[in-house]
Amino acid sequence: YGCEVIAYSADLGQGEELDGIPAKAKKTGASNCYIMDLKEEFARDFVFPMFRANAIYEGRYFLGTSIARPLIAKAQMEIAASEGADAVSHGATGKGNDQVRFEISLAIFMRLTASCFSAPCDSTMASCAAKASNLLSAVTNGKPVSDAMVSAT
Repeated sequence: YGCEVIAYSADLGQGEELDGIPAKAKKTGASNCYIMDLKEEFARDFVFPMFRANAIYEGRYFLGTSIARPLIAKAQMEIAASEGADAVSHGATGKGNDQVRFEISLAIFMRLTASCFSAPCDSTMASCAAKASNLLSAVTNGKPVSDAMVSAT
């Protein structure tokens, strides 16, 4: 695509999972990498209201990961605006609810660019594509690309 890549990950409290992301981003060609600390906003504006609403999926578990996606997308769009980006992409697998949550959240602000989704794709195919284009050295079939990325031209 011939565009500048700016990597982004949201810190929602996952700890050491975020270690090394800036180095990996730079190593794979990103010009910059943001790790946004969203823990307080997530708890205050998403988790606590979810508890108050008793938002439990199928009566079994709270909607922690699903409610995080709009906040992750919001921060991504703030980065995109500050960087002058004209396109964004996300790292959700090519199927499932996360893809829909990210794309709906992101589509509100900018056109969505997700090259893997132009053809049917599963996480194995996405991992292979990421490896082939040197996106992330840590991508494996068991741990596909999962970090959102901002693309600025």
